[in-house]
Amino acid sequence: MRAATQAAKDKNHSKKAALPEDLKSFARELRHGQTDAERALWQVLRGRRMAGARFRRQHPLEPYVLDFYCHDLKLAIELDGGQHNAEQGRTHDERRSAFLASQGEGRADLMAVAREE
Repeated sequence: MRAATQAAKDKNHSKKAALPEDLKSFARELRHGQTDAERALWQVLRGRRMAGARFRRQHPLEPYVLDFYCHDLKLAIELDGGQHNAEQGRTHDERRSAFLASQGEGRADLMAVAREE
């Protein structure tokens, strides 16, 4: 049974186009340089802690890198910091939302607010 499961996974992965190396590299950089808000949310989402759903962090979905993504739920979670309040940030977010909707992906936005110490 295990061989059949692996064969099915291999078949599904072979249908996907390979991601550009620069996008994969950028996602790795983002994983290593997480914000405090991303780190805190990851502690809640990792290891199927949230309703048994498997999330990935800094998941590349060409041409974007999503903060958190659950393939089974087709749900992207984006933590939006202050840069998303500027016109350029809002425009980028709108384009990304339209792209995700066209791919059948859902999206949840969370505003990351910096605490004053």
